[in-house]
Amino acid sequence: MNNLAYKSEQSRIEEFIFPVAVANEITAHIEEPKTAKYIYKNTLNFERKMFNAKTFREEIYSKHTSLAVMLANGYKQLERFYGFDEANKRIQQADKLLTLCDIDLSIDDSDICDVAEDKARNCQLLLNSHGINYKTYILISGYVSDFTFTAPQFDDEYFTGQPWKRNLLNHDLVIRDLTGALNRLCDPLWWRRQLRKKQALTVEQLARDLRLVHKKASPYISDFTVQTRRIRKQKNQKILSDLFLLADGQSPFADD
Repeated sequence: MNNLAYKSEQSRIEEFIFPVAVANEITAHIEEPKTAKYIYKNTLNFERKMFNAKTFREEIYSKHTSLAVMLANGYKQLERFYGFDEANKRIQQADKLLTLCDIDLSIDDSDICDVAEDKARNCQLLLNSHGINYKTYILISGYVSDFTFTAPQFDDEYFTGQPWKRNLLNHDLVIRDLTGALNRLCDPLWWRRQLRKKQALTVEQLARDLRLVHKKASPYISDFTVQTRRIRKQKNQKILSDLFLLADGQSPFADD
């Protein structure tokens, strides 16, 4: 391995183990402009006087550890092309974009699975408390919409249409569809899919906003998304490798 390749490998290892420290190092040289024009512009701004860019950046890097290096590289690009204020503005927007109610969308896939379990459990508790009915569906749909997700749909004309139409509809079929929609809302797998999709879309939007996805960098997809998919693929391969096939009728506890 040549020196350049070795340094590149060392850099990747450091980014993985110490992402916040690496991110702080990337933007350590960026300070508030000292030009007379800039100072005069912000002289009367009290909040500006209290603003510390280094602390501001470090707090965001620490909050979104998995994306710290990506955010730092984006901040560096933005400051170079658009200036100090615009860089701060967009990294603050990035922080808001990555915060979905009480969920940090920069978390890794194992944490997404844990969050999915938690949200599905909350829906199950609501279902257990209120029972299988249309009001419960509306209640849980409202909970889901807080996370910008859309609840599984079904033909709810039986509940929303004119009362006389109910005699024309199959009650058992309607209840079956309602039950299916409620069960999906209480399924961690449904939540996992929604969260993974939301995370992917958010990170890709963020990468574009930070000028990290363009024709001179990565033209189609962010490094974070590539790495996330690689990790998921490795995890799936590990699960599959732990499985084994048995001949028909053979017991896994049979003697050799």
